[in-house]
Amino acid sequence: MIPGRKPNALKTRPIGRRNGFLKRPPASIRTRGQPEISMIEETLQLEPEIRLHRFAGVVSNVYFVENRKTDSTLVIDCGMPSDAPMLMEVLVRMPRPEAVICTHFHIDHIGAWRTLSKRWPNLDLFFSEAAKLYITGERRLPIPSPADVRNVLLPCMAAFGYRPKLKDIVLGRLYGTPFHAGFWRGPIRYLPENRPSIEAIDVLETPGHTPDSISIFHPKSGALICGDTFLWLNGALQENPFVTDTAAQRQTITFLRQLGDEVVLCPGHGPTLPLSQAIVRT
Repeated sequence: MIPGRKPNALKTRPIGRRNGFLKRPPASIRTRGQPEISMIEETLQLEPEIRLHRFAGVVSNVYFVENRKTDSTLVIDCGMPSDAPMLMEVLVRMPRPEAVICTHFHIDHIGAWRTLSKRWPNLDLFFSEAAKLYITGERRLPIPSPADVRNVLLPCMAAFGYRPKLKDIVLGRLYGTPFHAGFWRGPIRYLPENRPSIEAIDVLETPGHTPDSISIFHPKSGALICGDTFLWLNGALQENPFVTDTAAQRQTITFLRQLGDEVVLCPGHGPTLPLSQAIVRT
């Protein structure tokens, strides 16, 4: 972000409420002469020809950066395995998908990749370099503590009405859960050296929730797709208490606050909210 430059105000739809969360009415997508579809929970106008769409999956968000200037779509995270059919239905109506960036290596953010890669074999997949050992199976993801399960994971799933589906459990074992090592063997690019050629965005290292956590920032608008650094719990967007490194999380939060209160958080679960309205531990 250029020092002294304040992000422009984001244009969003009116706010409503559903299931205890702030929700915006679905935004319709109409592209290439196809009929409208209403599977997008929220749309933010980043620039005149660039829009950010939030797709709410069974428990986590998928974001689409739709760029009319380049006739391309950047996919950020790809939900659970059971999200794949609906994701496909949205993506085939948007400009060609150019790349997928995953904010971190958890099943609810990488689950639909196998299906997407079959439909678009040349689609690039990007992770942080810090995810490499988990992806290759050389290191296993840490198992959440009982307190994390009780205080974070179960309330989050309950808030979205999600019960683990068989497909998600089975594919989760293949996708590097704590109970099984390894990921698919296709080509993967690692950030920051292999940064995708997507204009107007910055990739930020934001470890804490996991060592490989990254965020995607659009400086002109202030939109920050922050993975699970922030999480909706008990009806509020707050700093995620489920972390693998508390010190790294504190540094990340301090860094993000320096971007300015005009930043709009686009979290991995639940709707967007200005950073100034999120709960941050002091």
